[in-house]
Amino acid sequence: MAPREIRVTRREDSGTGPVLVVVSGLPATGKSTVARLLAERTRTPFLRVDRIEQAVVEWSPLDHPGPVGYAVAHA
Repeated sequence: MAPREIRVTRREDSGTGPVLVVVSGLPATGKSTVARLLAERTRTPFLRVDRIEQAVVEWSPLDHPGPVGYAVAHA
């Protein structure tokens, strides 16, 4: 199956405030690829909870971050 093209248009006059887009799904389905492309094309930040969890484990006494990664991302 060929990848689909993602088309994103930005409307400065839309009147909408900040938007959070959450991409979720099964492992190895292309979530990170889609999220990264969307972030690049809309010039917005791309943040992975996995990276937050890695930092929590590296910089704290925790062996597993549990829900901490999601709490940090939410904050």
